[in-house]
Amino acid sequence: MPLERIQFTASTSNIVPIYQLISSILPFGGSCLLNITQSGLCFSVVDNNICKVYLTLDKRLFNSFQFYPIHVKKERILLSDEEESATDDDAESPDLRQSVSVHLDLKSLIETINIHIPGDKDNPELRTKCILSYKGDGSPFILTFEDDFIVERCELTTLFIDPADFESEITDSQTGSTYFQLDSSQKVMELTLQSSLVYDALKDMKDLGTEELILYCSNMQSEHQRKLVLISKSGDASIGYSKLVLPSRKPFLKDMQLYKPELVNEEQSHMVVSSTTISSFYNFNYFAKILRAIRLSKSIKIRKDLAGLTSVSLLLGSSSLNGSNLSSSDGKNLFFGTSIEFITLESLANEEAEYERAKHGYNNQFVEQMIREDENVKIIKIAGNGQLTTIDDYFQSVTTLSAAPSSAGEQVDLQITKELAQSVLGHSPAPEPIPKENKGKQTKKRKLEGRKNNKSDKADRLQTVGGAVEIPLFI
Repeated sequence: MPLERIQFTASTSNIVPIYQLISSILPFGGSCLLNITQSGLCFSVVDNNICKVYLTLDKRLFNSFQFYPIHVKKERILLSDEEESATDDDAESPDLRQSVSVHLDLKSLIETINIHIPGDKDNPELRTKCILSYKGDGSPFILTFEDDFIVERCELTTLFIDPADFESEITDSQTGSTYFQLDSSQKVMELTLQSSLVYDALKDMKDLGTEELILYCSNMQSEHQRKLVLISKSGDASIGYSKLVLPSRKPFLKDMQLYKPELVNEEQSHMVVSSTTISSFYNFNYFAKILRAIRLSKSIKIRKDLAGLTSVSLLLGSSSLNGSNLSSSDGKNLFFGTSIEFITLESLANEEAEYERAKHGYNNQFVEQMIREDENVKIIKIAGNGQLTTIDDYFQSVTTLSAAPSSAGEQVDLQITKELAQSVLGHSPAPEPIPKENKGKQTKKRKLEGRKNNKSDKADRLQTVGGAVEIPLFI
């Protein structure tokens, strides 16, 4: 039984960024585990025991933060006579529990905060204050909203979880480590990327109906020629595989480190930086769920260990959130210590041979062959002279030389004549003037020629047949 009740209280006026952060993990599930410690709040959601997401809200995000740990007496266990005296001494001393964990309905929490967000978020006079509080086992999680007009109290039902029992459920009994805990000593890959770049790439893959995501990394060449490729396998057979090549220069790809195990002795090994290629396979549906969280971040760090466990850490910043008039209790960076971490397992084939080939991801021949084939598509052969060229050669500008170039330094003046002007304007040359004495003769000649032409036209158009007139019809 506890010697004193747990008491946690925190207040903040930054409910808009808190709402955005908590909403970003909602796609993973409607129920979350809230862990309260001296350093802040941690929301965790597990999706089908395949991926887990953590949202850490640092205590500096709140204007005030108070947490009083609980003192719990250890249970007395009946042991042998030799160990009984030591057990009695331990039972008398209380244990200081440094955290408390409760289950919350995540959707209810988000809706409660949403309805209390002021309509005009940029108006400091309409700022709403939110007070969070929790007292003891079985007590509700209370949210109190205060403004200049009203005070509203909302209670959310909680389910107490013993942290020791919770850790035992997600711990591997054989290795003693948790399923969703990255082994930093066995790290094979570490990338630091720009968030907007990853968001655009994943958004395009989602539009393609991607089912499987392949992450290909290569540092076989120089730093400026590193390769980071996202390969999409669409559920639509007509689309198949699509490749998105991310720029390898800074600030898009800030850092890339690939590691390989090196044997120290027959039983021990350590990871060393090496030049290699690594291919990782994932279920894209889980990556699609973190799109909303990626949009709120500024930078992304991706890590992977030898067991295939991959961690995607999202680093947040004030400029990435839409909350206005943000303030912190100490005047420092508001989101220092606030982060979102997405942990998932790599998807590998069920066949034993395929699993052994791809479980570590080094030098995957299938992926490398796919990338090489795409690179060779741009090389074509010209049948005329047998030379090899690329498509880019067709679009190079060609400088045409004039047949009779002018001598250097001389300026050629264009002489504009009457004939040239009429030719440019599309006019025919003007007729020569006719002398007056010849005008009468030409007029009589035209009249005679006109009569002859009329007779011949009538002869061609009209024919008399038995007193009737036949008129040809031109259709």
